[in-house]
Amino acid sequence: MRWFVTGGTGQVGLAIVAELLQLDEVETVDCLVRDVARAKRLLPDNPRLRLLRGDLPLDSAAAAEVSAALASCTHLVHSAGLPEQWQPDPAIFHRVNVDGTSSILAALGEARRGLTERVRVLLISTMDVCHCEPHGTLVETREATEADLGKPGKNTPYEISKFRQLQVARRMCAEGAMDLVVLCPSAVYGPCKVKTGLNNFIADFINGEVPALPSGGFPVCYSKDVALAVLAAARVGRVGELYLVGGEYLTNKQVAMAVLVAMEPSPPSEERMRALERQLPYAIPLWVMRLLAKLSAYPAWLLGKEPIIPPTIVSFLGWSPRVNCDKAHRELGYNKDRPFAEGVRSTIESLRAEGFIKIK
Repeated sequence: MRWFVTGGTGQVGLAIVAELLQLDEVETVDCLVRDVARAKRLLPDNPRLRLLRGDLPLDSAAAAEVSAALASCTHLVHSAGLPEQWQPDPAIFHRVNVDGTSSILAALGEARRGLTERVRVLLISTMDVCHCEPHGTLVETREATEADLGKPGKNTPYEISKFRQLQVARRMCAEGAMDLVVLCPSAVYGPCKVKTGLNNFIADFINGEVPALPSGGFPVCYSKDVALAVLAAARVGRVGELYLVGGEYLTNKQVAMAVLVAMEPSPPSEERMRALERQLPYAIPLWVMRLLAKLSAYPAWLLGKEPIIPPTIVSFLGWSPRVNCDKAHRELGYNKDRPFAEGVRSTIESLRAEGFIKIK
């Protein structure tokens, strides 16, 4: 098997590449990266791994080398994208998530023109491409539609861009010799050499940089479990299918409490648990978050800085969906039941080892 990976230096991409290089049947792994020197620091030193400099949408300088790699690949993992809910320029979400996807799939189709062997395309999407009402449960049978845009969970530039990305991927793979399988993670955490997403919150909380806890919550998933689900989807995932990969639902307060418990040298007693609870920062009600988001949006725009609480973050936390991962568990063997209390310990150890946690 010959793999081509985009987003190999992101949290999910790093986990996927690490798992791929454990498999003897994987002949080569080509990773498209913006910064080769940085990628060498993050990715394993392995003779089967090749780093190709380039960005998405693809630039002309990278086209020839990328085309040659795509022409010979059997699997494409597209995990590159912007996973944040806020950027100073909202248009960047469409440029990276939608145009970037169109660019790599167009290059794959062109590189393999005239070849009969089909390529399996594994798109790393997000749970946001499915829909439910606030505090409801996401299931694969309820993908978002045009009518859902503007509703909770489908009204931020990021969420809309991921919806459009899936549309583009389905259309282009149907038109070409590409077998699409879609993986939709929830909030990802786990050992990693980069600090992003939920890992970012964990490190900031430990470092005392979270003065108050936002209301709302989200389902979580462990990066290694997501990577193993991607490899399983390459083998047995059904073409055209979408698989939700998430886990237990946690509020920000529960995440913070789990982090405090994980930092304890031994399992805390009931008295110690009460003491830890008293250490938690104040939880901001959702209505206060909405007010702060509105009041800080315009000054932040004038100064070119991120708002105190971006309205897009408030929108996502107000959605607070659960996720049903039974299909991924049944068909891909996805570990949907990993306790956060277990995974957060190894995550903290990794964040500390990488220097992201400043306190002793």
